[in-house]
Amino acid sequence: MQILILILLSIMSCYKVEAQCCKQIAVYLHAGQSNARSRVTHHDLPDSLKGPLPHIFIYNQLTDSIEQYEAGVNSMTTKDLNRNDTLVASEIMVATRYVQDHPGQDIIIIKHAIGGTALCQTAARDWNIATADEEYFNYSVVLQKAFVRIDEMYRQPKIIGMGWVHGEEDGKDLDCANAWDENMSDLVDAYRDQLSQNFQVVATRVASVRAYLDEVRASIEAYDYYRYQWVDIDHLPLGIIDGTHYAVDEILEMGNIIYDALESGGF
Repeated sequence: MQILILILLSIMSCYKVEAQCCKQIAVYLHAGQSNARSRVTHHDLPDSLKGPLPHIFIYNQLTDSIEQYEAGVNSMTTKDLNRNDTLVASEIMVATRYVQDHPGQDIIIIKHAIGGTALCQTAARDWNIATADEEYFNYSVVLQKAFVRIDEMYRQPKIIGMGWVHGEEDGKDLDCANAWDENMSDLVDAYRDQLSQNFQVVATRVASVRAYLDEVRASIEAYDYYRYQWVDIDHLPLGIIDGTHYAVDEILEMGNIIYDALESGGF
């Protein structure tokens, strides 16, 4: 009798694994510069967004694990960021909107955001694919590790898109500003090749004033690429005193804008 019970338990366990394996899980890639990291802390959020959020998960670089998303606990997980882990950006709104529109479904955020970086290789720190051991490479490693953890969950990942929150660094140099579209193409191609998914990309058009702001914006607008669109955030006031970063209401609205663009492109 005991042997029969063990056999039945084993069969039930196999069915459970197989059922979980067939279940799809959404993945949202969140990347970019300082407004992708933001200056908003979890204290600034409305109460409805504080605490662990049901059905929303994040890959934590610090622990190499997938955890339930909680602003101020694991919402900022970049290893080389020398500040406490309280920051939260527009990814919270993208994920929240997704689970609201898809009841019962889960979503995992894979996030990497570093301020003061550019797509251009001449920047002090950059996302250029030709630069070794900087942000393109760092996020590539993060993605590789995160998808190993997703595989261990016996889930089928589907990338609903990448939100690229662009910064002002490429607007400081004319050559960098004009090369934005080429550098962005290289970056998107590299990540799509790595992940074997032609996921869509939504990029915010930079609004911070710099010497070559018009040129970099023109390059962003002219960029015509498969499953890519840029979004206008000019109506969002730069609410932090430095004139470069956004306050909580603007960060959350940025998440709404990115989500609406992703949804319009089709998950």
